[in-house]
Amino acid sequence: MKKLLQSVAFVAAILSTAAQATSFATDTSDAWYNPNESGWGLTIAQQNDTLFAVLYLYGPGNQATWFVAPSMPFSGVTASGTTYTGTLYQTTGTPYTTLQFDPASVTRRAVGTATFTLTNLTTGTIAYSIDNVAVVKPVTRLTWLSNIMTGNFLGGRVGTYSGCPAGGDSGYREEPGTWAIQHDANGVQMTFAGAAASCTYAGPYAQGGHFGFVTGNFTCTNGTSGNFQAFEVNAQVTALSARLTSTAGNGCAYDGRIAGARRTP
Repeated sequence: MKKLLQSVAFVAAILSTAAQATSFATDTSDAWYNPNESGWGLTIAQQNDTLFAVLYLYGPGNQATWFVAPSMPFSGVTASGTTYTGTLYQTTGTPYTTLQFDPASVTRRAVGTATFTLTNLTTGTIAYSIDNVAVVKPVTRLTWLSNIMTGNFLGGRVGTYSGCPAGGDSGYREEPGTWAIQHDANGVQMTFAGAAASCTYAGPYAQGGHFGFVTGNFTCTNGTSGNFQAFEVNAQVTALSARLTSTAGNGCAYDGRIAGARRTP
């Protein structure tokens, strides 16, 4: 019965963390900007395979203005990355000096198109046209504070081992277990306790938008050790999720996902 409950908790943890973001692809939701041109930017909210984007720019009179692309569905994968495209609009409406907003006063004018390409986890390009003026800019996720990963989580890891010296060690595995994570100014230490072994991953932490990244070394109680990368780390009040890759000293490589529901005290 105990093993059954652990398995149920493991599956529930994986599903709960996936539900916090898009299950279609890497979540593009964030504030984005160009660090060399601080002062303009865009925000993106992604649901399933479609983006809702708002561009914050300046008009011909140097006045702040914004444009909205309320529907940018997935349009393909190119050599540059994953691409989303939609119609760009400019709107007018009741001024903020009028206390009662009138929805009937809103007008919408299609001014061109907007295309967002996610080139890697933290960078992308925004290409837009406004009244026949075309612009292409590189952007990166805006970071102003680091998230804190500290906590205890019930879940596990799922992934594929390859290149292992003993052929039986390679292949896909689902490993229920617990994650104990400590995060302070010195970095992150993540300890996974599973049925086969306990492994500790430690390294410095970096933030890119709402994603975290940890790169360092790991050691396991079965004698395995090597280097690892945890990325797309998303620590929430309810759960933790991330992608994990590692390479052991014996050449055994791992590519998988980790997740867990946050345990209450």
